[in-house]
Amino acid sequence: MITAGELAQLQAECAALLLPDTCTIFARTEVDDGRGGITFLYTSQGTVPCGIEPIAFARGEQVGGAGAPLPEAQAYVLFAAPPSVTVTNTTRVVAASRPTEALELQNRDPQSIPFLERWRATVVGQS
Repeated sequence: MITAGELAQLQAECAALLLPDTCTIFARTEVDDGRGGITFLYTSQGTVPCGIEPIAFARGEQVGGAGAPLPEAQAYVLFAAPPSVTVTNTTRVVAASRPTEALELQNRDPQSIPFLERWRATVVGQS
């Protein structure tokens, strides 16, 4: 039987392998733009261990909550973090290894596991 301490050690070792990067999490807030519209303000919520990896979809695969087909030139990645990190589909992420790219989370990946939360994300440009 595995002890609680051994399980914690195993989870820590897996996290170190699966989450080799550090990401800054940004929460989105809608603010009045002063001209009758709104703009988005992104505020840092802190840094977390994370992993970023490229993913590929088949042409026409349904992605995102609205079920829209994959745009031809869209760059997609998989963002992974510990499940204690609170993110939504309005969260933006900037990884230390990719400091010039902002990632906008799209939808939770169905292959998430209890100790690793995975989200599909879009590269949305400069951070």
